[in-house]
Amino acid sequence: MIQRRFLNIPLLLILLLNNNFVFGEKTPTFEYYDQSFYNLISNIEIVEDTTNKFTITDIILKDLFSNSFKSETNSLHINFSKSNYWLKFDIKNTNEYIKTLILEVSNSTVDKIQLYTRHQNMVQRTKITGDKLPFNTRLINSNNFVYKLILEPNETYTYYLLINSGGDVLNLPILIYSPTQFIKKTGEKHIIYGFFYGIVVLILLIMITSLILKYKIYAIGNYIFYIFFIGLFLLSFDGLAFQYFYPDLPWLTNKVIFFSPLIAFYFLLRFVIKYFNIKYYKKLYIALSLISYLNILAVPFTVFGFCSLKLIICFIFIIVCISISSIIITSIIFIKKYTKLATLFLFAFVSLFVAMIGIYASIFFDLSNLFFGEILIKSGLSVQFILLAIAMIINLKSLHEKAHNEALINLQALNKLKEKANIELENVVEERTKSLSISNEKFKKAIIQNSNITTKLHQQKSEMKKQHDEIGQKNIKLEIALGEINKINSMLKQKNEEIKTQRDKIEIQRDLIEKRNRDITDSILYAGRIQSSILPTKEIINNLLPNSFVFFKPKEVLSGDFYWMGQFIADNKQKKSISNISEYIIISAIDCTGHGVPGALMSIVAHDLLNKAIKERKYLSPSKILDELNRGIINTFHKDIKNRNISDGMDMSLITIEKETNKLQFAGAYNPLYLIRNNELNIIKGDKFSVGYLYKDKNISFTNQNIQLQKDDILYLFTDGFADQFGGPDDKKFKNKQFKQLLIDIHEKPLNEQEKILENTFNNWKKNMEQIDDVLVIGIRI
Repeated sequence: MIQRRFLNIPLLLILLLNNNFVFGEKTPTFEYYDQSFYNLISNIEIVEDTTNKFTITDIILKDLFSNSFKSETNSLHINFSKSNYWLKFDIKNTNEYIKTLILEVSNSTVDKIQLYTRHQNMVQRTKITGDKLPFNTRLINSNNFVYKLILEPNETYTYYLLINSGGDVLNLPILIYSPTQFIKKTGEKHIIYGFFYGIVVLILLIMITSLILKYKIYAIGNYIFYIFFIGLFLLSFDGLAFQYFYPDLPWLTNKVIFFSPLIAFYFLLRFVIKYFNIKYYKKLYIALSLISYLNILAVPFTVFGFCSLKLIICFIFIIVCISISSIIITSIIFIKKYTKLATLFLFAFVSLFVAMIGIYASIFFDLSNLFFGEILIKSGLSVQFILLAIAMIINLKSLHEKAHNEALINLQALNKLKEKANIELENVVEERTKSLSISNEKFKKAIIQNSNITTKLHQQKSEMKKQHDEIGQKNIKLEIALGEINKINSMLKQKNEEIKTQRDKIEIQRDLIEKRNRDITDSILYAGRIQSSILPTKEIINNLLPNSFVFFKPKEVLSGDFYWMGQFIADNKQKKSISNISEYIIISAIDCTGHGVPGALMSIVAHDLLNKAIKERKYLSPSKILDELNRGIINTFHKDIKNRNISDGMDMSLITIEKETNKLQFAGAYNPLYLIRNNELNIIKGDKFSVGYLYKDKNISFTNQNIQLQKDDILYLFTDGFADQFGGPDDKKFKNKQFKQLLIDIHEKPLNEQEKILENTFNNWKKNMEQIDDVLVIGIRI
């Protein structure tokens, strides 16, 4: 299954440009350079599915592309349609090494999109996503739909892309870029976003400043709401609002793009009415008010969708054009009274009209250059915001001049008050001078009294000198004692220095040990991420086996147990006994020798040998796959060992299910397969030797067992970690007998509930004891 993650965008296929690639077997080879790109639209075949019932199996087996068509322009234009569209194209890597490609679909309003890859009779598919599903369904975090493709050298891959617009109109130019060129392209788009939305933020700051100054507070408030809703509309149009503001509300993103421009133009019309004081012009006031209310009344019409999507978009476009035209006419009417302001308003709303024409032209018409159209939209709105900001600044300047004149008048009044205060202050000073003269007489008398007090103080000083001499003698004795204390302190200081030196050495050794421990831990964690990447994800398991569970609990970060799953289409050469092509599902539970780092290394080798046996040699028989693994393990680890048993290898169980007939084939190395049918547990035992077994150069082969499955049969594949775990009230093993009974007790419950019961049972049994081995249990209901 494809494990690469993809981003939501209308159809923009992006490929790495550094080397040569061929599209289809009959098309010529195109050479790419670092700064070039290739428009893929002429190489894409398109089929419309008006029934919306075709599957990938129908597309491949019924050859539906025999009636395909191609786009006659540089982009695929899908008119208002609810049909599924299937796009097919081939890519061949003519290099001698693996190449990574990026496929981008750059229209963020695609309702449903899914990519299928066909290579060597195997079909891989991605998870279904679109703007009607939560944002976390997208495999790559982007406002558009992006897919990462990996091509083996000299291999041809066929890609099928399923698209449904949900009744909307789509323009889909399809291009190929290198990863570096795609990053450059993305950076250029982010520069445009940053410049434009930076202007929006700047205008908001100017408006907020005007509010703080209480300048035409009602008019500015309406304009702030206009900027907010028109910004929300553009963020939704670019797919950014769904990505960052409400990723879990897909229904909202399909509504915001319709009602936000109507609300925005309601507040814009109220802003114009307040700004020019149009309420004194009754006819014009009534006309603008009715148009503004028409915008609000149209909101439920767009939200609840009382008619087709095409009519809703046309209706919104007409209302927006009427609103902008009425504002332009208003600016012309007031151009004599407010020459500068009305002229700026006129040019601002002409720019807004051009921007809106650009937005709806990109919806209704097949534009080959959407990037130019986006620049036209952003430029028109930027000019409008800037011109209105200049108009605000001019008004602020006039307001500042008015405030300055008022301040001068207030300053003159303040100077008069200051002169009056100075006269009053002089009178106060004269009164204070008289009172100071009286105070001086009192001060002279106080000096005489102070002299008498000084004489008494001299007598007290003589007595204090005698006491000081006595204290001096005591201080000499204290100095002698301090000398002895200082000697003791010197000795203690020397010992402290020795202790500090030893402590520093210990800290250096401690830091070295901590660093080594961190390095080892980081290496193990990174190895764990590498090992996890080879396991099928939950999304892949759910797509392959919807009614199943995998309970996987490694003993350590790295595991010796792992599981392998895959879906394959078998042709006549592989199947032989059946004439038609059939789909097979292969599942295996593997327990490699050891756990932790040794077990993880063995699991990587086993995973590679499994891929080689199934994908390269195309074995579908479990016994042949295990025989191939056995030879691979022996050749890898025991090439020169003879005449003795080899213990390194793995215990495993492997099944193949033919989806068309529900026939199961099983082969096991020590590990059995449990089948519960009609509340009875059936044990299908494997062979009594492991994969990697060699006995005195004698070849061994594994036994293939066939079973006809029935509806509601449940299968269990597992390793020995669960049954071997110590715990319980007596600290004993769980054992196989108790494990079998547990499966019988829970087999009728839903698979997700079975997984929770197994996990809780294991944890309750183990309690505080150490987990002794990796644990793996796989359950599948037919």
